[in-house]
Amino acid sequence: MTCHERGGYLVTITSHEEYERLRERMISEHKEDITFFVGATNERVEGTPFGYRWLEPGIKYGYYMLDLSNALFRFWLEGEPSYTGFTESGVEVSEDYVVLFYRGKDGRCYLNDVPNDILEAAPSYAGRVGYICEYE
Repeated sequence: MTCHERGGYLVTITSHEEYERLRERMISEHKEDITFFVGATNERVEGTPFGYRWLEPGIKYGYYMLDLSNALFRFWLEGEPSYTGFTESGVEVSEDYVVLFYRGKDGRCYLNDVPNDILEAAPSYAGRVGYICEYE
């Protein structure tokens, strides 16, 4: 079942406080090994500039993550966003979606761009992919 079917939408992380709440919840619910899709995309929409944007109901094309770069840029994994990556078998793929994951070695969550079908690109993620819904 998707967020939309549940009456919500994929979470948009717009502040350090929201990021911290999500990180704390991942830990308290013992979901540190889950990679969660969040509500950001780089899918090209005619008339919009290149770059990731948060998608939120009521905002036609969302708003650009760069508008929040001072608040959120430090949450991207090193070298990200890269817009392309490689499958586990070494094939280059486009990365148009964003996930949030916890990295235990430094106790932080990071944003990373990934392909739409993360399981096709990285079958080792089977059983460890989810999504975070947000509700009004």
